[in-house]
Amino acid sequence: IEPKRLLGEIENLLDGVEPVAADMPADASLSDAQSPPSEQPIIDSSTTAALAQLGGDEFVDALLKQFVDDSANAMKALANAVAEENVGEFRNSAHALRSAAANVGAMRIYQKCLDWREIADRELTESGELHIHDLHEEIDRFRQELDARTKRAS
Repeated sequence: IEPKRLLGEIENLLDGVEPVAADMPADASLSDAQSPPSEQPIIDSSTTAALAQLGGDEFVDALLKQFVDDSANAMKALANAVAEENVGEFRNSAHALRSAAANVGAMRIYQKCLDWREIADRELTESGELHIHDLHEEIDRFRQELDARTKRAS
């Protein structure tokens, strides 16, 4: 199994579909019952459990590591969009990262990107750098949680 290819296929299948938390009724939307990002798990265990059923724990670890690697490129694209004050590119890059985050259970990152789906030009200009900083910190927390997860497994 090639994690990057599988993530791409999952993203294509789920494009435009908002994830639903496992303990929520199927008809409840994520945004209706969403708690603040700081109250979300860094790595959602129900998502990783579902992924483990598909390919095992090594598969999940590979996907999570690939997400961390790919998030660096997303961060560059978002930072460039902020520097260029290009709200369309910012939204597109946030959408791509949001989809990848949902696929691996990075719910805090997912929520941040979801919050930016309708970002206005003015907000991007005034708060774009702060958003990038906050996202960078969240990705760092994800990386730390992944490292702790890896240590617990060994």
